[in-house]
Amino acid sequence: MKIKTDFLLPALVLFSTDGYALDLLFKPEFSFKERFDDNVRMQLHPKHSNFISTISPGVMFGYLADDNELNTRFRWNELIYSSDSALDFSEKLVNLSHKYQGEHFKTDLAASYAEESSINTQLDPTTIDPTQINEAGGVQLLVPRNTKSVSPTVTYNLSEKSSLQLGYSYQDVTFNRAQNLTNIFNYSDYSFQQYSATASHAYTERLSFNLTGAYTEYESANQRPGTAFGFPVTSGFSQKSTTITYQAGLQYLFNEQTQLALSAGIRDTTTDSTQFTYFRDTTIPFPLSQQSSLSKNTVGNVFSASLARKSDWGTLA
Repeated sequence: MKIKTDFLLPALVLFSTDGYALDLLFKPEFSFKERFDDNVRMQLHPKHSNFISTISPGVMFGYLADDNELNTRFRWNELIYSSDSALDFSEKLVNLSHKYQGEHFKTDLAASYAEESSINTQLDPTTIDPTQINEAGGVQLLVPRNTKSVSPTVTYNLSEKSSLQLGYSYQDVTFNRAQNLTNIFNYSDYSFQQYSATASHAYTERLSFNLTGAYTEYESANQRPGTAFGFPVTSGFSQKSTTITYQAGLQYLFNEQTQLALSAGIRDTTTDSTQFTYFRDTTIPFPLSQQSSLSKNTVGNVFSASLARKSDWGTLA
């Protein structure tokens, strides 16, 4: 059972500088949220319940100009558990966005950094608190997650009806895993990046076409120290996937409220993965362990269709 209440006190201050046509923004924020959870550790027979308080001060600042704008937001979430203080955590979230509109092109930039709480339901520590053991033999632990991301795009108007958009996206996720965990592979660090290009052409006021090409890379790896037959070793895995996508689509506007979008394409994915056990602090395989490498290529078709209808009472899609 969960009960949630929210309390928000916003304020916005504008500072104008006429000489440069610039408006400075400053907006302090504060919110308080209270939740009740009778099984926060996801056990078949929970021992107790929790009131979870979230105290969230924050601030937004930036500026507005004739051709560009900047917004930066910082938020601190203080999580307090009434019965499980080991799950208390201080989250920090920073978001930045910038937009520029020129005569023939525009740019968009979004970036973020976050230190967030994630409660795992499968990691087992070597020293187990008997009051937290669930029926599967594990306990639920706090594993902090750090996320960094950046996503810039540039759109250039080739003509009144045609445009070209270039984009890049990058995300990096790491987990702060305690060294006393006996199974650390449930949380693996990973990174993702994508390069994309989209050409669009408005054939008529109602009908437009687009062609998109994208290249993506996903990488994940994890390792932990251990022993094998008395020898110090390091066991782990690594994985890398690359995907190339070609896609063509169209959009048709029946009227101001109804729009149809169709697209079809080809996706080619190659995945290389390796599991290993090395002598500690080397890349020499341990002879009595199983080493494996796998390479797989998959080619498939991609289809999508959507119909959106807007009205006074809402949107149907």
